[in-house]
Amino acid sequence: MLVDIQHDFMDGSLAVPGAAEILPTVYGLLDDHQIGWKAVVASQDFHPPNHISFASRHAAQPFTRLLLPPCHEIDHPKTIDLWPDHCVQGTKGCLLDPGIESRLESLASLGREVKVIQKVFHPFS
Repeated sequence: MLVDIQHDFMDGSLAVPGAAEILPTVYGLLDDHQIGWKAVVASQDFHPPNHISFASRHAAQPFTRLLLPPCHEIDHPKTIDLWPDHCVQGTKGCLLDPGIESRLESLASLGREVKVIQKVFHPFS
C-alpha cells in the first residue's frame, strides 16, 4: 500500500521534509517484477477546494485548532485541526508522484490489480 505519495506532501503546500527520499526505494519495489505483486493499492488525498479542515476557509492560521459549533453538517461541537490548502481536486498538488503513477500504469498493463483510493473528498469529511 502506497500512502499519499502526492505532490503537496512531497514538495508542495504541506511538504514533509525528506519525503522524496523514499522514492528510489518505492520505485525499486514496484519495478521488481520478481516480487509478483498481485495487487497494489495507493491512497490519494482528494480534497474539495472548500474542505472544512482548510485554515483558509475559516480565515485562521494553519496548524491551529478550531472548535466548530453544531450546524446542519455537524450534529455536535467538534474540534478540528486546521491545515494549509493541500491536495485539492484538479490541482497538481493532488496528483500522485509521476514516477509512482507510471509504475502503477505499468503494473496494470501486466495484469496486476491496481487500485487508487481517493479519500477525504467531501467538504465535511
